[in-house]
Amino acid sequence: MSDEIHFLSGFTTKDLVAYGISGLVVLDTSTGTVVKASPNEERSNATAVEQQIYERFVQRGGHKGILIYYGTFEWGIRIDTEADIFAFGSTLYELMNESRPYAGLLDRAIEESVIAKCWYGECEKCRQSCSPFER
Repeated sequence: MSDEIHFLSGFTTKDLVAYGISGLVVLDTSTGTVVKASPNEERSNATAVEQQIYERFVQRGGHKGILIYYGTFEWGIRIDTEADIFAFGSTLYELMNESRPYAGLLDRAIEESVIAKCWYGECEKCRQSCSPFER
């Protein structure tokens, strides 16, 4: 397997958000979206399944808490960036602190107090989503 990153047209290393063995994510600053794609120039099964899921949501009218799907871009899919902030922040927190964010709280409490606020756009800034549980 080659270590070379195969970028989608118009993207370079300066746009790279994440890269691994299963895919890459690049930021399109002009549209405020990201493009997720397999690391080679072929659509992967995982990308195809994710595309089908997003298309079903679109067909059924969408949901405020789900990433907005903007269609395909070459061998990847284009989605919005805002809803993934919580997932990214949680992963980063766990890596830095060796524990899950909000450890000890029930999943339901986290969903109702933190995630729901993010999903429904009730927080103007990322920091506001943490305020219910600040010590």
